[in-house]
Amino acid sequence: MAGEYYCRECANQRGKIPDPPTGKVVRTKKQRGKHHKHTTLNPNEEILGIFPDLSTDSYRKLVLETWENGDIEIGDNGKTNIVWASGEKVGDVYRYGALQGPAEVIKVVLASDPESVHSYPVSRSDYDGRKCLVCRKPFPERKN
Repeated sequence: MAGEYYCRECANQRGKIPDPPTGKVVRTKKQRGKHHKHTTLNPNEEILGIFPDLSTDSYRKLVLETWENGDIEIGDNGKTNIVWASGEKVGDVYRYGALQGPAEVIKVVLASDPESVHSYPVSRSDYDGRKCLVCRKPFPERKN
């Protein structure tokens, strides 16, 4: 995983936090598909983070909490993601349907695209060794 990583404070100082979504966060066909994907176990997926609550209200709450608290990841493709280490289990990670472990991080991807933005849980270990590009704090910084 390459890219640029910014803690919330450094991202805010540099204007890298996109505006949060308004209205529904599951409104397009693509977003409905991503919501279904990350709330339903599929043994054909190599790696899959699953949220335990199927409701779109719970999903929206997680997206907005991540937006409010998360740090910023700029991918190699230039797309902005928001990553929040919530400090508690938010879901589980599976590999071909087999439980790999808990997910403690929520990742909101395509944050600048209101038609494509969606989220999923990931393992904290996905970010081992990552640091803010500016202040060198661990990324994502655990907040709770």
